[in-house]
Amino acid sequence: MEKIGEWSLIELVMKRVNQSSKIGQVVLATSTNPKDDIMENHVRQLGFLVFRGSEEDVLSRFYDAARAFEPAIVVRITGDCPLISPELIDHAIDNFVEKEVDYLSLSIGEDREFAYPRGFDVEVASFESLAEAAEKATKRYEREHVMPYLYTHQEIYRVEYLDPKPEHSRPNYRLCVDTEQDLKLVQRLHDFFKDELIVLDFKRIIEFLDGHPQVVKINQSVKQKHFTEFDKRARQEDSN
Repeated sequence: MEKIGEWSLIELVMKRVNQSSKIGQVVLATSTNPKDDIMENHVRQLGFLVFRGSEEDVLSRFYDAARAFEPAIVVRITGDCPLISPELIDHAIDNFVEKEVDYLSLSIGEDREFAYPRGFDVEVASFESLAEAAEKATKRYEREHVMPYLYTHQEIYRVEYLDPKPEHSRPNYRLCVDTEQDLKLVQRLHDFFKDELIVLDFKRIIEFLDGHPQVVKINQSVKQKHFTEFDKRARQEDSN
């Protein structure tokens, strides 16, 4: 609910996802925790659908949100990506269909030679594969991070990672918002682009950061949580 200019962070996410030409329905999947009432009301006022499910079992929440629409394909965008690119969402969906895979993700992460900035994360899966994951995944991190069951069982599922063109590869750039430093970086982008931020092309975001290394440094000390880690705010359970 933090503000970037006139928009809340979740509003930026929802409205930028909605600019995708391939997405049929945009749904916020949030938790049943009463603290999320304010987010539900806010997002419904923006004109988007909201589904509420388990706070800790995000996989079941995501699956239940999707199955109401009986989709062939599901796209997962996390709520901490206010600068998500509709162009890259479409690119991921097109490649998912063309390559006939079960799961596809844009390459993200500092450990990759070629990767998009963190915050441009797009995951695409067949609904059939998602349903199997929802039924079979047992590990704590598989339930919290939604898709690990698919990409860690490549003996079962056809998995594809989509690398960027070398000129768009910035593995160390961070555009998601998990910390105050992350928020400050996105606010700096708004200071420069103003109202254009809602429709800003991902290439121009990269170009701006290339020309402003002091902005890039704002959140370079933030350590990204590995997908096998889980939220320590949740009750402690055996993750094995």
